[in-house]
Amino acid sequence: MSKEEVHDLIQQTLVYAKSLSSTSFFDKPQEKPTPSPAIKPIAKTNDIKKTLEGLVPSLKLKETIPDDTEGKKKAMLWKEKVVGADVLLLALSQDEPTLDLLKSLAKAIDTRLAKAKILPGERLEKEKQWDLFFAANPCKLIIVSCLKNRYPELEKHLHTAPILILEDPLVYKQLEKKAELWKTLCKKL
Repeated sequence: MSKEEVHDLIQQTLVYAKSLSSTSFFDKPQEKPTPSPAIKPIAKTNDIKKTLEGLVPSLKLKETIPDDTEGKKKAMLWKEKVVGADVLLLALSQDEPTLDLLKSLAKAIDTRLAKAKILPGERLEKEKQWDLFFAANPCKLIIVSCLKNRYPELEKHLHTAPILILEDPLVYKQLEKKAELWKTLCKKL
């Protein structure tokens, strides 16, 4: 496409734009003018690229579409935000003793020390979203239920936040262990 053709195309676009702006809201709708047959459709992307490079040499055009996985992660950050909690308790297993322990811990922490919430952690591990979770939730303490299974994605982030990993829930049936856990929580909070 030559510069003259580009110039003609721009002129036709300006004429068309002026015809649209000359009507007011209350005028009767008019038929839109059809573009003249002199406008040739651009067939190939390379033609567009060459034309743009000729018109604006300082414009840097890329051959491939940039990857936006990082942008998508940031866009989904709001899903990982836990509002109104200073202490997060992550349930990495859904068995009854673990959930009972986390519920009683959350209740005790919430009434005596700080706001606490229980969250399931399996989805974060499966979707590999721990980095977003820790970035979105800068809290005082994260309590993780017993790591019976391997959580390789979580293990990568254990040093990034204040984390307390609990032992097996049956251990806390002993009063000494329960008291030791409470003292640890009081020190950290």
